[in-house]
Amino acid sequence: MSRARLSAFALALGACGQGSVEVVLTLPEEPAAQPEDVAQVTLVAERVDGDPVTLTAPVRDGRFDLGELPVDDYRRMTVELTGSAGGMVGYGRAEAPLTVSADGAVTYQIPVRRPRTYAAGPTPEATLEAPDTAARPRLLRIDRGGAVIRTDVVSLPAGRSPSLVAAAGVDLFVAAGGMIFRLDSSIDAVLDAPLATINGTVIDLAGSPDGRFLVAAAGAELTVIDTGSGNTRTVTAPGPIGAVTIAREPDGTMSAVALVDPARIASQCGVMSSLFLTELGVVEAGTRGIPLGGGVADIAGTSERPFVAAAELCGNRVTVTELGPDVVAPVTAAAASPCTGAPDVVCAPTAVTASEDRAWAAGTVPSVQASQGGVPYTASGARHQLAAFDLRAAPLLDRVITFPEIQQPLGPDNGEQFVIDRTMKARQAVVSALSVTPDGSIVTLTSNAMGRAPLVQITVTLPLFGDITVDAVPNTVLHLSQELAVSTRTGAVESTQRTKCAVCESDNTGAGFEMGSLCQLDPDEAYLLPQWHCAPAGGGEPTTDLEGASSSSLFGRP
Repeated sequence: MSRARLSAFALALGACGQGSVEVVLTLPEEPAAQPEDVAQVTLVAERVDGDPVTLTAPVRDGRFDLGELPVDDYRRMTVELTGSAGGMVGYGRAEAPLTVSADGAVTYQIPVRRPRTYAAGPTPEATLEAPDTAARPRLLRIDRGGAVIRTDVVSLPAGRSPSLVAAAGVDLFVAAGGMIFRLDSSIDAVLDAPLATINGTVIDLAGSPDGRFLVAAAGAELTVIDTGSGNTRTVTAPGPIGAVTIAREPDGTMSAVALVDPARIASQCGVMSSLFLTELGVVEAGTRGIPLGGGVADIAGTSERPFVAAAELCGNRVTVTELGPDVVAPVTAAAASPCTGAPDVVCAPTAVTASEDRAWAAGTVPSVQASQGGVPYTASGARHQLAAFDLRAAPLLDRVITFPEIQQPLGPDNGEQFVIDRTMKARQAVVSALSVTPDGSIVTLTSNAMGRAPLVQITVTLPLFGDITVDAVPNTVLHLSQELAVSTRTGAVESTQRTKCAVCESDNTGAGFEMGSLCQLDPDEAYLLPQWHCAPAGGGEPTTDLEGASSSSLFGRP
């Protein structure tokens, strides 16, 4: 077989003799964003026809030689940089086709970035029946490219703090109100001027893998944005849009897909959700609709197969729509009532994500409420689930993982006379977002949970007065937000980043008693009671007060 010599020089150009392919890894300009401690390079060249070619080489003095690449036509290349400890420290993908000949000299550039996941929030609308109304927009960066995971709040000027993020190609895009900004991953900064401004508040955002397009939703309007020019095209859906994605059609074209009439929380069930599609890259593209048959919270499209996965919250199931015939089929079993988390059941699914030919959906097994002496309490906390689906052929459920109950230990800040340590269990929880890393190895699960504990009273006996009942612990509410990184290979939670943990105590007991709403103690009694704080958890102290709504990984799929 004829072969061409393949060599590569990071950040260098120029051919290397006859019959050569020079792979140039373009790194960020900002030093803090560049991969570090690179010990090995693995290149995967995907043929137009045939199995992919995988080549590996050590890195010495910023240079590596990957040997020989067979003469053939290639559709794209990916590169993974591995550190000396064996973890991934950089990743890149180039979608440009490549023809390798025995006597030609070709230069092929692949942009490479550190493995980073970005999270933003809060959600533009309620995803918990009792949300934390005190939450403020934040952008969080979780960097897995070093010896330890590093989490930072990205500082942004006023008016640019986003509630939504989406990767498109090499860059990240953030939505703040009706404005969409580019986070240029080369200079590691958000550009001053918005890429586009649309009418209304952006409710969801998605990017194409090649980086050419963004899709945004506001109200009933679906807007396609050309990331190169900033030009927009807007079509109006038959109802309010709750989520957007991008999916491949059977003929290879890509479509923007909107979820119309969503059901994000249980009280919205009763709606009949549908998909609304329009082709990307066509100025006068038409539209079509696909009924889904129930209340759906989220959707995600695959980039290599003609499928759209849907989290049908109100039906306790996940469905997959095959584009072309536009047929909707369930891929998880029917749930019992109440849903208890059987091996083939996803309870109350609220978020989905997808890669080229796989999808993941997250749901939550509800908490178990009980009563003791007429006082209600949470006997068993809510538990999240993550389901994996194989979409290489007909949609197939791979497995469902059910995680342990969500709980948070609390401790007193002061040493008042009635000190009772307590562990709050999640009375209610929801997965607000999912995103998958570009190599498909990690799914990031954005969890928001709320716990409520009733008043604790004790009886004391005092001389002359006899038995007296006093308040020992007031009514307490907890809001807990976390980013969980789950291995798609093992199903284990590899890391937990706690982004918010806030406790509120109050004399109020009505429906309005939540964080930021009618939450206060009588000052005449407050000094007698322990002031609670969140005890350290596996993810350490909260990074910020982020109540997550959206996440995305560079070169990944939102």
